[in-house]
Amino acid sequence: MGTRWSAIRDLYLTADRRVLGAVRIATGLVLLYDLVRRFRLIDVFYANTGVLSNHFVLFNPEEMRSSAPRSCRTFAPAPPLAGGSKSR
Repeated sequence: MGTRWSAIRDLYLTADRRVLGAVRIATGLVLLYDLVRRFRLIDVFYANTGVLSNHFVLFNPEEMRSSAPRSCRTFAPAPPLAGGSKSR
């Protein structure tokens, strides 16, 4: 059994360091490209004249607020596991 496990480990659970380095460089290049591509819109997202101004955040009118609770999928409770945490 030990020989079989070592053969599986050597075949499927190892990676060449050169490939890992190339993937790391490629990921960095993609992130740099994305940063350069989005840089022309930086004032839209990070200035007071952009999408969401400080004035609107500080002095949000009452009629803009909804009295009904807002639903969001991010804060929805997670469904329970199929078997539970203490099932056999």
